[in-house]
Amino acid sequence: MKHMILCGAVASLSPVVNAVTVTFEDLTPTQLYAGGGAFENGAVDQPNFQSGPLTFETGYSSDFGGSWQGWAYSNTTDVTTPGFGNQYSAFPGGGGNTSSTYVVGTRFGQPIDLAIPAGFDLSSLQLAITTYAAQYILSADDSFATRSFGGDDSIRDLLQVEIKGLLGGTEVASPLIVTLADSGLSSVRSEYITSNDWIDVDLTSLADADQLEFTIINDQGGLPSYFALDNVELIAVPEPSSTMLSLGVFGVFLLRRSRS
Repeated sequence: MKHMILCGAVASLSPVVNAVTVTFEDLTPTQLYAGGGAFENGAVDQPNFQSGPLTFETGYSSDFGGSWQGWAYSNTTDVTTPGFGNQYSAFPGGGGNTSSTYVVGTRFGQPIDLAIPAGFDLSSLQLAITTYAAQYILSADDSFATRSFGGDDSIRDLLQVEIKGLLGGTEVASPLIVTLADSGLSSVRSEYITSNDWIDVDLTSLADADQLEFTIINDQGGLPSYFALDNVELIAVPEPSSTMLSLGVFGVFLLRRSRS
């Protein structure tokens, strides 16, 4: 009978893990966009917004008529209108996995931080190019640069997102690089964009991180430095004390059975 108790104890040492997916469907943006849908960029809910266990810092300033960087959330669906006025739309036309709401990140040359609360490991997320960036590429716009994206065949233009995982300020593994656009992919401009859909990103190599840093790599310079993010999957890991409590209860249960 001791052997039975030991087996039960060993089995219960394996913590029960549960996936938690942050879909942003619990958020309702209120700043209406003329092309359909709405967004929130911190003008209303600054300095942050929360979805599930994650908190996203916003960076809205009323200076110069209003400016924004950092995180915003949106359900706008305009995939055709070019320009700065459509900076909150994901190019797939909605959120990942046919959902409505997603977040948009932008910060030129500096990382955008996302803290991972205790008790959660990282699993995966989805990224996409925004309409603002995609239409800039498709139209060969050179308004903010000396040439358009892919305008010089001798130069390979890239729009990428580097995802760095930190634990206590130290990198836990090599950063992940997700390419949203690459002029070296094809001689056809419409094929510079890596995907018109959401891109699945495996975060298991960064699972232990307590902070993510998203840095937009923009080799062309003038290309809008934006990306869209959705469906952040976390793994909820029980605290060791909870596991030991379960172990104790289970052990007492088996002991009582053995004596009955």
